[in-house]
Amino acid sequence: MKPQQQGFSLVELLICIAILSILLTISLPSMGAFTARQRVAAQIFEIQHASYLTRNLAITQEQV
Repeated sequence: MKPQQQGFSLVELLICIAILSILLTISLPSMGAFTARQRVAAQIFEIQHASYLTRNLAITQEQV
């Protein structure tokens, strides 16, 4: 009887590393575009927030 095998073989680990590197290579360009869109969305939110604060300050100080 063979002793029960524990862990992974070198071939299995190399295959997993190859698959992960392929997935990373495919996903990196789309991740860059995603972060650019998120940066723009955050700046739009900051501008909207600043305009709301300005409007509310003008209303509270009765400078409409």
